[in-house]
Amino acid sequence: MTAPAARSRRLANALLLVALVSGAAMLISIRLVVGVEIGRHRAALIGAGTIAWGWADGSAEHLVPQTQRLGPVFIDRNDDGPEWWFVSESAGSEGVRAVPLWMLVVGAGVPGAVLAWRSRFIRGHCRWCRYDLAGLAPGATCPECGHTPGAVA
Repeated sequence: MTAPAARSRRLANALLLVALVSGAAMLISIRLVVGVEIGRHRAALIGAGTIAWGWADGSAEHLVPQTQRLGPVFIDRNDDGPEWWFVSESAGSEGVRAVPLWMLVVGAGVPGAVLAWRSRFIRGHCRWCRYDLAGLAPGATCPECGHTPGAVA
């Protein structure tokens, strides 16, 4: 595999991994809220199918649930159902911003799938076994697997 094809394949794999992890986080976050306090004034969480962050001027304790605390990490149930679009709420000096995880799944998954599909075919190589066909006549049978380029399998 050539260097650009290998880079394209690695990028496709990375994007597909991001989509897979984001999809799993989205499914888990529909029923659970998992987050972490960042200092006294900020909190980040995954819940309701979103990744969110909140802030407050005073203590951020009212931004995070008080159940199942493990130091700065908290876990709670989500009874509200998923959010399917952006959330942006502000009141004075505190607020919450959230981005739906499905956008990350689609935004990483579609390009990753396209790159994975395109990196399967390397110009000048057999489409079946990827044998280098340099030096052979155009349309010649692959000496490695016997596949003819114009044939349908």
